[in-house]
Amino acid sequence: MAAALAVLILVGGSSGSAASNSIADTASATAVGAVLSLDEAIRLTREGHLSLRAMGLTADGAQARVRDAGRRPNPLLTGGLENFGGSLDRDRAESSLMVEQQLELGGDRAARSGLAGALANLSRAQQDQMAKLLEAETVERFCDAWVLQERVHRLREAEQMAQRAVEAAEERLKAGGAPAFERTRALGFRALREIERRRSEAELEAARTTLAQQWGAREAAFDSVALPEPGPAAIPPLDDLVPRIDAHPGVRRAAAESAAETWRVREARADRIPDLQVGAGIRHLADGDGTGLLVGLSLPLPVWNRKQGAVTAAESDHRAAVARERQTTLELRGELQRAYRLFVAAIAAWEGIRDRVRPAADEAMRLISSGYRAGRLGYLDIQDGQRSLLEADLLLIDGSAEVWRTRSALERLVGVRLDAPAPGKEDR
Repeated sequence: MAAALAVLILVGGSSGSAASNSIADTASATAVGAVLSLDEAIRLTREGHLSLRAMGLTADGAQARVRDAGRRPNPLLTGGLENFGGSLDRDRAESSLMVEQQLELGGDRAARSGLAGALANLSRAQQDQMAKLLEAETVERFCDAWVLQERVHRLREAEQMAQRAVEAAEERLKAGGAPAFERTRALGFRALREIERRRSEAELEAARTTLAQQWGAREAAFDSVALPEPGPAAIPPLDDLVPRIDAHPGVRRAAAESAAETWRVREARADRIPDLQVGAGIRHLADGDGTGLLVGLSLPLPVWNRKQGAVTAAESDHRAAVARERQTTLELRGELQRAYRLFVAAIAAWEGIRDRVRPAADEAMRLISSGYRAGRLGYLDIQDGQRSLLEADLLLIDGSAEVWRTRSALERLVGVRLDAPAPGKEDR
């Protein structure tokens, strides 16, 4: 009875010490400045995205299971009462108490512990992979918001330019140097710019809200987003970046899956070896009030099921995981080559717009404005010049955002930041 009471106290204490944890569904309390940078947006997403936080808790749980996986099975306390009741005398009753211990043979505990560790590594790799995906999504949303922000600025400038064209048309009309419909055209073109600007402002507000939702905010607490202008510098050659693919979360996840399947093979093989059950205890005889010792030994006989099918299945799953790991590495290397080329192309396109297209459009607009005021050119020339200048400005904005998109994609693949977004002249 004393031993049974001790077991009850032990079980009750262990169950009472188990605490249930809850996930607080609260957004990140980190303050957001008036001007939001790309690095700050990525940091906020990593801290506040609930899916990423949930995966982190799952990874913590997987790591906690590693400690228990390496422990021995708990001993089993059994008791019994025999030869009592019915037509038997009370003096013939026998009571027994025995402690049994399972002795695992064949490496069950090592396989179980190794599998738990591999699953913990897999969980961390999955968390890192999701972080990379969320970072890519944040970069895309940030660039979308920045492009719309800059588009609104350029449309405001274009609207002011269109207003100056209206004033110039009115001056020419008063001087008798232009027909009345030129002023009407100028007013219509200015109205068109105003409509485009208002529509872009609405799209900007929606894009800002969508960006803020990345870290759980309901609305944008920042006033603007800041994206630096790309500058010329060198990046490592492609051959130097290829080995970094091995540290990518996708590769680490595939490797962890292969490792887990390796341990499952060992676990299936160990399970084929029967475990030995050893027991010892005491037996009390009511007749004569005698007490004796008990020793027990049991071993399952693998007669009907030798579990060879489980081993074969585990080996097949392992080969499949290894094939997926190799395929993942090949795909990521191909993605790295594509990202590198897109990055170099984006830099070249942006520099071409900055150095040739935009200055040419600005100079053409200056000459057209001068010729229009002098009466040598008509309003259609003004309209065409303004449209070309706006298109050049918007191309420059889109080109700059594309440089940052491709740079971020390349950095996510190689796992390191590039100090500057442009390749050297020798890489072109």
